Amino acid sequence: MKKFVLALVVALFACGQANASFISTVTGADMAGMEVTVTFEDNSSETLVWQTFTQDPSVDYLEGFSGGVQSNNWSLVQAGDSIGNFVGYPLGLWTLTNQSDQGILSVFINAIAGNVVFDILFGDDSANGSSDGRPFLAMDPMNASFGSNYQDETFGTMLLSNRGDVILAGGSRTLFLVDTDKIASDVSTPGNMGILLLALGSLFAARRRTKLF
Repeated sequence: MKKFVLALVVALFACGQANASFISTVTGADMAGMEVTVTFEDNSSETLVWQTFTQDPSVDYLEGFSGGVQSNNWSLVQAGDSIGNFVGYPLGLWTLTNQSDQGILSVFINAIAGNVVFDILFGDDSANGSSDGRPFLAMDPMNASFGSNYQDETFGTMLLSNRGDVILAGGSRTLFLVDTDKIASDVSTPGNMGILLLALGSLFAARRRTKLF
């Protein structure tokens, strides 16, 4: 009986240790479902859901694969592999454009809403499958803070701000780089549930045998 109780404890521990797997080559076309909230200096804000824009394999370096959010006042678009690269010109850029007459104070990206995470550690081919990441790199002064830690060096949200100052004036645009990974699967749902049910079944069978004998 004690052996089956021990097996149940081990199964429960395995459920808690489940890891997600990641797709490390991600473009703007793969991020559909993310939520992007922009706050302007008059404290008004707008939230849009990320959409796939283009999927053109004829363009080199995956730059034909793009996605983003776009309104009458602002837009955020990303094209190419988000890890970024440089082949005489930069690749994988995110472009934030402000067409309004109000400066943008902050941009909040809820990536996990689209099963996407930010991978911010460069030079770490992580055992969790997330591969190399990239620290945030911006053309203009702004800070990136990451939240909702998903696993190890991956995070579900990113906030761009500049200590109360605007990060982008009206009628202008800016560029930045940050790497994203797609959550491919989470074995904690079907796989671990099967382990747990198997352990519970074994425990129940053991108790029945104990009563019979």
